Amino acid sequence: MNVWERTYCRWYNFSKKRSFFEAGKGLRFYPGLSINRHADIKLGTRVRLYGGSIKIDSRIARAGQPLITIDDEVYLAPGYMIFLGAVGPEIRPELHIGKRVSISPSVRIEVRSGVTVEDDAMIGEYTYISDSGHEYRDPTVPIAHQGMQNGEPVRICKGAWIGTNVCIFKGVTIGQNSVIGANAVVTRDIPRYSVAAGVPARVIKRYDFEAGKWVGVARGESL
Repeated sequence: MNVWERTYCRWYNFSKKRSFFEAGKGLRFYPGLSINRHADIKLGTRVRLYGGSIKIDSRIARAGQPLITIDDEVYLAPGYMIFLGAVGPEIRPELHIGKRVSISPSVRIEVRSGVTVEDDAMIGEYTYISDSGHEYRDPTVPIAHQGMQNGEPVRICKGAWIGTNVCIFKGVTIGQNSVIGANAVVTRDIPRYSVAAGVPARVIKRYDFEAGKWVGVARGESL
């Protein structure tokens, strides 16, 4: 950290740290950070938050528990945008980022139901994750005026690696220690210990524990 960053970090720890729902030790805050509802965010120890945006829709009611939980040793690189949006009064969106997760620059995460990123996952730059989408049932009404669909939770399991510029959409689970290739669009579940790529993403490799190596998957093969 340079002198300006150290000064900013000290100021943020002094003036804002107590505003969080809970905040661990060794936190680092960097210039350009924008958060609108500190009281709904729980931070673990040694979290690093670079310049980025965490915004929670004002229509989401507080319920005595954090809406966003960021566990120990998480790294959020510059340019990230995290947004929790309201779909209906009965829906309480939540984001949970596990321990030692690394989030690269310019990642965007939109939550209207639930998004979970488990321990030791890596998310590449310019990745977009959303558990919802725009409503479009009425062809006579502009899409922008039809609101948002109800969310379906997204889960990125432990140890997964999400490549650069990936899109992950609602209802998707990406299995443990799986790899998503750059520029992929993930619209369905990816099994654990798999490599997926393409638009839409499909599994192209899986790890064969008996053979002790990654093996190719033929198109159409059942997993």
